[in-house]
Amino acid sequence: MFAAVWILGLLALVLWSLTMWGVHALWTALVDVSWDVAVNRLPTLQLPPPLEPWFGEAWRQWLEAIGPWLAQAAPALDSVTGWAASAMPVLIWITWAVGALVLLLLTAVFGGIVSWWRGRRQPVAGT
Repeated sequence: MFAAVWILGLLALVLWSLTMWGVHALWTALVDVSWDVAVNRLPTLQLPPPLEPWFGEAWRQWLEAIGPWLAQAAPALDSVTGWAASAMPVLIWITWAVGALVLLLLTAVFGGIVSWWRGRRQPVAGT
C-alpha cells in the first residue's frame, strides 16, 4: 500500500509536469503574434504526441469552444502581452514548483498515514 501511494503521487507529478509543459508550449507558440492572429491559429494547434492519447478529440472541442471568447477578449489581451511575455515563463516555473511541492508533500503525508495505519493493525508480539 505504501508503494502504491508513492507510485500514484509520482504519476500525479508527471501529469502536473506535462500540463505545465503544455502551458509553456502554448504560451511560447502564442506570444510572438498578436492575439487576433493567435485566435485564428487555434484550430491549427497540435498537441505534443505524448499528450494526444490523453486528450484526443476533447482538445479540439475545447479550442473551438474558447475561440469566440478569445476573439472578443483579444484587444484587452494585446495590452497585457507586453509585460506578460517576459514574466510568464517565470510564473509558469513558479507555478510548477509550488504544485510539485504540494504533490510531494501530500504524497509524503499519505505515505505516513499508511505506515502509521499498518503499524497499528499489526498484533503486538510478546506475551
